[in-house]
Amino acid sequence: MVSILPLYSTGKTGSTLIRHLEDLLLSAEDLSRRLRGTCYAHVAELAMSLVGLVHRIRQGPSRPDNKDLELLPKLSLAIERAFNPAEKADVAIKISEMVDRRASRS
Repeated sequence: MVSILPLYSTGKTGSTLIRHLEDLLLSAEDLSRRLRGTCYAHVAELAMSLVGLVHRIRQGPSRPDNKDLELLPKLSLAIERAFNPAEKADVAIKISEMVDRRASRS
């Protein structure tokens, strides 16, 4: 997300952006696949929410919904925090559900 959002703010929505979105998509899919069925399954759910979010952004990469762009760093932070044992899995699930609800309204 660090590389993606600045590209939008500078209007550089060409091949570099597409490459970053593809990298993020592959990473999120891989993360979800690796964590499914482990004690970090809640992180896998968040990663799948990120996959859906990136798919929506890729549908119109030059003009994505601003709400989707706002969700990118929030979802990233949620994934990072979900690896912290002090964080509860139910928080990750709630965030994932929130993102999924947003997707169903699009």
